[in-house]
Amino acid sequence: MPIFVGTQISHDGQTYVVEEQLNGGAFGLIFRAKLVTPFPWGHSIVIKSPAPAVAADPDLMARFEREARIFANISHTNVVRMIAYWVFPDGTRAIAQEMVRGALSTDKYIAANPHDAPSVLAQCLYGLRAIHQSGGFFGTPGAVHRDLSPGNILVDAAGCVKVIDFGLSKRLPNDSIPLTGFGWEIGTPGCMSPEQLVDAATADPRSDLYSLGRTLGASVQGRNPQHLDIALLPEPWKSVCGKLAAHDPAHRYQTADEALEDALDRFSMAGIRLTHFDLHAEEHRWKPVTAAWQKSVALYLGGLTDMNEHDLRAAAKLQPNAFALLNANTLFDMIEGSSAVGTFNTGSASFELCDSLGDLYQRLYPPLDAARKLTCFTRLVRTAIRWHRFNVMADVRATWDLEPDPTIRAQFKAIIQAADTASVIHSKGRW
Repeated sequence: MPIFVGTQISHDGQTYVVEEQLNGGAFGLIFRAKLVTPFPWGHSIVIKSPAPAVAADPDLMARFEREARIFANISHTNVVRMIAYWVFPDGTRAIAQEMVRGALSTDKYIAANPHDAPSVLAQCLYGLRAIHQSGGFFGTPGAVHRDLSPGNILVDAAGCVKVIDFGLSKRLPNDSIPLTGFGWEIGTPGCMSPEQLVDAATADPRSDLYSLGRTLGASVQGRNPQHLDIALLPEPWKSVCGKLAAHDPAHRYQTADEALEDALDRFSMAGIRLTHFDLHAEEHRWKPVTAAWQKSVALYLGGLTDMNEHDLRAAAKLQPNAFALLNANTLFDMIEGSSAVGTFNTGSASFELCDSLGDLYQRLYPPLDAARKLTCFTRLVRTAIRWHRFNVMADVRATWDLEPDPTIRAQFKAIIQAADTASVIHSKGRW
């Protein structure tokens, strides 16, 4: 079934109506479609369908199916999400993927939001790490994108990066399906690595890092990647993009992780704070805490004079040692006097905020002085009782377990006995 504006597509119990063609070229056609049943509340997706010339060529269709297979193995916030690979009775195929709301290409987004450029770079590296490691378990190799460019890195209205278009991607180490053919492009001029220009089949993750350096450097400079002059970039962009886009792959960062660590370190040392801190806190939530991330956390949270609910929820996702470079007592005092905690004092806190405060205070607890430890524990106990939050009750018990001083524990027990007369917080033998 050929796809065009007005086509109705029914698949897996859902029906979409194609509303608009967003893009189109020799290889694929891109459409926006809206879900109409069974939940007709305006949910939209993007559909990518092979162009007629591709559908008629077995080799090119193999390339389209390869794109779908690689795409399906990647699940990450900073990579556009694949929803389904559709195969219709007549053999027509299509890739359904998430719609990126309010999206701008990287160059346009950075032109409008220059202070967000470090955040965009970091998120691109998160996405690349996911792509390069997308092979799954047991060390199976991942994939290489091979077409990173300003147009293939979108930023949505919330500042979240989405890497798109896996039409030129390949599995590592080498893919058996030919990339090129008569009339087909092998990448984006100004962004392709030297080795990709010579033999695209040999491109490895360092080729994507090259393309990212050219893309971000050009976006910061306000130029087309073909006319980027890295020597004219301000620091730390000059050093970071210079190493990303080194001519010799051996002189580049060797992995996205290495690039991320150095970039975060250089931005922190230059006093440049990451914007969209909630996105970064979520990404680093389950990752090992590095020295550069500690610097980024200290620069961001240490620069706050007030903490709103958004910041509190982001900070609650951090691992305890992410706060290592901050003065815990100073940070605790700022939080206690913040607008976010003010909502607790008025009794209007949401359950989500209660859980976040409990998690944050339990993480901040160990380095506090004795007086602040009592304040922290009292806040946790009162929050758990007043809002009946099981999660915060667990934070109370965890905080009790963190305290080695029997004198302070005796004061904790007195707080519990005075505040929790109904034994709402189950001790499980602790007190």
